[in-house]
Amino acid sequence: MSFLNFNKTLELTAYTHRPEVYNYVPVVLAKEYLPEWVRKSKSEVVDAKKGPIPTIKKCVGLRDLYRKGVVIPLWTDIDATINPIGEKVDHFDFNAADQHTKLFLHTENQFGQCPHLACFQHIKIESPWAFVANKNVQFLCLEPTWNYAGVFNGVQTLGASVSFNKQHATHVNMLLQKKEVPATYAFEFKLPLYHVIPLYDGDFKLNVELVSKDDYKGIHSKNTHLIKTNNYQKIFSTIGAEKFKYKAN
Repeated sequence: MSFLNFNKTLELTAYTHRPEVYNYVPVVLAKEYLPEWVRKSKSEVVDAKKGPIPTIKKCVGLRDLYRKGVVIPLWTDIDATINPIGEKVDHFDFNAADQHTKLFLHTENQFGQCPHLACFQHIKIESPWAFVANKNVQFLCLEPTWNYAGVFNGVQTLGASVSFNKQHATHVNMLLQKKEVPATYAFEFKLPLYHVIPLYDGDFKLNVELVSKDDYKGIHSKNTHLIKTNNYQKIFSTIGAEKFKYKAN
């Protein structure tokens, strides 16, 4: 019966085929990315009227946030240059230091009636990570806002809710604010791109594995046609996720 399995540990496995990414910028538990300025802050300060008062370092909501889930750090330096306000949105230029990473976009037509494209450019950073979860649990993919404080002006990471038991891509969608002249945004190596949080109260375990390029493609091929049809939920409810579950050789 399903309830007997309720407390089973949720395992998320992050696969990559790139050794330099695996060795130097792996996916890590979110606690590793608690901002350094928070770590260095004093636990208390003295107020002239109130006496000792707690600081952000004792904020339960902040600390609990970083006790949950994992962070995908940026594996290369990237510069993206976008057109100014009034010019076409279906084009931008970029340079990636690793000479492997690609950036894409969704066209204006794909955004339907979205009002933001007059002032923003959409970009999608192709991630070298594929996530596979052992349970059909939704994961929130969120902008690590506390890490971005004071770092970015005009960058918005777009959130998502994903079941990595059913689909495995971890590409990062962003909106970059346009200006009166062409604008260049610099994304630095090891910048936290996504904070991925499971909507799950049980135990959680992260695994990080280096696989061959063929095996990596195999992970994505399990749900490629589902992504193209944009109908994976209906298909999985009919045939079951186990037929598409990736198993490393």
